Formats: sequence, C-alpha cells, structure tokens
Amino acid sequence: MGHIVHPKQKTKAMHNILLHERRRLSARQMLGACIMTGMPYTKGARFLSLCGTKPPVKSGVMRQQRFCDDKIRRLKGISLMLSRKSFSGYLSIDARWTHRRNSPSCTVTALDAVTKRVLACVNINHIGGNRQHAQYSGASNNME
Repeated sequence: MGHIVHPKQKTKAMHNILLHERRRLSARQMLGACIMTGMPYTKGARFLSLCGTKPPVKSGVMRQQRFCDDKIRRLKGISLMLSRKSFSGYLSIDARWTHRRNSPSCTVTALDAVTKRVLACVNINHIGGNRQHAQYSGASNNME
C-alpha cells in the first residue's frame, strides 16, 4: 500500500523544492522585458536575481536583440507614419534629459494631444567633451 504523507509535510517539501528550483527566462522574454521597462540587461538581471529567477545569459539576449532590432525599427516607422496620417492638429511636446545636471543628451517626443499617439521622437546630443554626433552647442538646460 502507499505511504500516507501529512499535508503539512507535503507543503513543506514543495516549498523546499521551489526554493531550490529557480525559474529561468528565455533570452527573448528578457529582451522584451528590458525593452518594455527601459532597463539595461545588467539592471534587469540583478532585479530577476533578487526575485529568485535566473536571468538568461547576456550573449543570448544580445543575439536576440540583433535579430529583433530591424523588425522593431520597421514597426516604429509604420506606427509613426500612421500616427502622422491621423494627426488631430493638437500637438504636445515632451523633452527629458538623461541626467539631472550637465546632461549630455535630451530626448524630445512630439505627441498628438487628442489621440495620445507619438508623432516623432528625436535624440539631441550636446556638443563638447568628446561627445560624438552632437547637434546642439548651447547650455544643456536649454535643450528642451
């Protein structure tokens, strides 16, 4: 006959199994999470580790990124084109810096105030201090 296990023992055994058996994300899932949250790989991997999940290997995520980059850029272009075609005429502009003080770059986004769709997104780099591809030479707080 079978061995009878007390429910508390069964729960404790399952808990121990779950503690030792960490779930692992696929490289594609990790890439999607990084894109959606805006986190770089290292910060996302650290977060997953704190949650008890094994992050995928960085080289696998980078390989997926190379595979997906062109597709994402194409979809972005199509989405922007469709947004511009249905533009309501009411424009809202948002600008944000990469740092609080002496920021090397600024991202400017143009939004349709009615449909809430993105019409354009541009990165502006500050000239000076070995910064490549700079387009702006004034003070960084005036980039907005």
